[in-house]
Amino acid sequence: MYNIIQKIIDECGPRMPCSPQEAKGAEIIKKELEETCDEVQIEPFKCHPRAALGWIRIVILLVITSFCLFFLIQLLLELFWAYFLSLLSSILMFLAILIAWEEFFSYKEFIDPLFKEKDSQNVIGKIKPSGEINKIIIFSGHHDSALQFNLLKYLKHGYVIVIFLGLGTFFIWFLGSLIFGILTIFAFLLNFALIYDFFLNVALWLLIIGALPMLFLFFFVTPGKKANKVPGAVDNLSAIAIILGVGRYLKNHMELIPANTEIRLISFGCEEAFLRGAYRYVEAHLEELKNYDAECVNLDAIQSIDYIAFSDKEPTTRTIHSEEVVQKL
Repeated sequence: MYNIIQKIIDECGPRMPCSPQEAKGAEIIKKELEETCDEVQIEPFKCHPRAALGWIRIVILLVITSFCLFFLIQLLLELFWAYFLSLLSSILMFLAILIAWEEFFSYKEFIDPLFKEKDSQNVIGKIKPSGEINKIIIFSGHHDSALQFNLLKYLKHGYVIVIFLGLGTFFIWFLGSLIFGILTIFAFLLNFALIYDFFLNVALWLLIIGALPMLFLFFFVTPGKKANKVPGAVDNLSAIAIILGVGRYLKNHMELIPANTEIRLISFGCEEAFLRGAYRYVEAHLEELKNYDAECVNLDAIQSIDYIAFSDKEPTTRTIHSEEVVQKL
């Protein structure tokens, strides 16, 4: 099965989400599945792939603008404008945290329409039972590859430090601007100048510590096609090779398939764009998957037979996987 990994890399190269190379890889996988499956099809879909990491730049711009508005307060003599800028600074930080939460921590398409819509595809192969279907078992992976993470490539272990300092600055300033905004509401009871001086010192220290990391984060990925540099052998052609192997094995050992069970071998597109391909597939087939009590075994980054881990949850989005399926595995 190593041959299929090499074949896709040689013929397609890197396959960032919604790229022509991703589509070409899907066609190769389709032809491979046709040798073992009763039915194979490519399901096209649309999404906004660059939103998946493009939100980072928008959030950083909001954070920088929030800092600038806060520093402008000291130039204004009228308390009204100080209140206004304080409120606006807090609102921008709230918007920044909301975008980060929805896009990254929830995988929702919150600001996706701000980015260009493009075409991608899922490849689905079906091994049908002889009788009626009352169960679906899915083995899945993805054929797109990640964008090049500039920080990881050039900073190596420094990548973790930059992420820690950048995110630390982001979250601390969110809390700081929020608290300052609340306190300014009661400025008629408190000493506004004293409050502002305290938070000014906080903001200055945060900029000293976090300005450079945030600048690095702004260039987390390169815009456009220049980011399409990752061959994606482990992540995730390794899984595709295994799925194709499962198809070949089951073709010669049909007795292993439970009665009235349809096996689906799926290669998703745009997984690196926050699972957009998987989401589109579920949206299109939700009732069918529910009716046939579908179970899914998704494979990702299988790089060694000596270490295979089973995940019972997705920590980023706080998604709990099926305990029943995990126990079966």
